[in-house]
Amino acid sequence: DPWRRTHDQAHWDLTKADDRSAFLSELDCVVELAAAHGLYALIDYHDVGVCDVAYLETFWELVAPRYASLTHVFYELANEPVAWAPEDYTDQALSEQERLFRRVRQLAPQTHVVLLSFANTAADLVPQGNPMLDVVEGMSGVDWSNASVSFHPYRTLSSQVILELREHVPVL
Repeated sequence: DPWRRTHDQAHWDLTKADDRSAFLSELDCVVELAAAHGLYALIDYHDVGVCDVAYLETFWELVAPRYASLTHVFYELANEPVAWAPEDYTDQALSEQERLFRRVRQLAPQTHVVLLSFANTAADLVPQGNPMLDVVEGMSGVDWSNASVSFHPYRTLSSQVILELREHVPVL
């Protein structure tokens, strides 16, 4: 729904009570159906290549505490919050991710949180080094015992960068 919002399509405006109620009702249904069928529910803020921090905060303030006690629910902080490649993460983007992570962690201390959600493993088909690992190492204050990193393997020619990343942090 955040993607629909930034693309001027019909969406729930989470700053309005009626829209919040409708959104949470639909989300409750998904979470209940997942539980009824023995499935996990991944709730993510999905707005590809966009990181509207104020709206992200609004989203997680509503969602994070609501499902915090459910063991079959986990959160993806922001799906692909920067455009295309790990190299696109700026210091500011990382700082925002860290701050949002800390807030979600306060609201849902035991819920697994997926971070970074790279849109790709590197800008080049054959990267020099490991751009995903470079970004992860630039983060501070993340307890990786209940968090992981995710990525999409678009144009990834080798699993080497993924395996190397997995040696340092949990990878989804």
